[in-house]
Amino acid sequence: MVKIKMTKKFSVNKPKIATIALILTLTISAVLLALPITTAQFAPIEQEPRIIDIPSFLFVTASPNPVGVNQIVYIGATFSKPIPTNNGRGGDFYDNVTIEIVDPSGHKTVMGPMITSMAAGIQESFVPSQVGEYTIQAFYPGQILTGTHRGGSSEPSGWSMHLLGSWQMPTESEIVTLTVQEDAVVPIYQTPALPDEYWNRPIYATNWDWGRDLASNWFGTGVQANVQAYGPAPNSAHIMWS
Repeated sequence: MVKIKMTKKFSVNKPKIATIALILTLTISAVLLALPITTAQFAPIEQEPRIIDIPSFLFVTASPNPVGVNQIVYIGATFSKPIPTNNGRGGDFYDNVTIEIVDPSGHKTVMGPMITSMAAGIQESFVPSQVGEYTIQAFYPGQILTGTHRGGSSEPSGWSMHLLGSWQMPTESEIVTLTVQEDAVVPIYQTPALPDEYWNRPIYATNWDWGRDLASNWFGTGVQANVQAYGPAPNSAHIMWS
């Protein structure tokens, strides 16, 4: 048997391989050098102020509804959430909120402008004097966020401070119809009867008759929690605690 050995010659172009290797090396080096530069360009963006338009959503309620003529109606104007730069007592509050009430004759009553509570709401009372349908609507004109509010510190504070300078957009609630009838409705809340024993519990604002007939101050904490301002203070000796 005759064995035939097959061989194949490959020609190696050393200068060509060296050129390709050099190009690959330079390409990889350029990519590695570019990565830190790219990261440095994008890192500070999150720290820059974001001046944006922030939508607002406002709702109005009337209770009880229907109600009897000359009975108290409780009007509430509430936003869907606090302003993002509010952190309770500090930061921005919704300001210059108004509530418009139009009676059956077309006469308009405007409540406000008012500033909301830290919970982004306003509570008011209204006594209708005519039988018929009233319309109620709340309005908010919008504001630039400064981190401050009326009655608060002049120094900016609150959450999301990077949003200072943003525009809290204006809005208005849907119209609510209040029906006023001749017959009185049962009050939503009736004050408990006055006590006939020695005083042993605090006077709260929900006990309206107690505050009107006896005293309207109670002991509490914080700047605004010490006084219930709907009646006179007690003029008799009393024990704070024992």
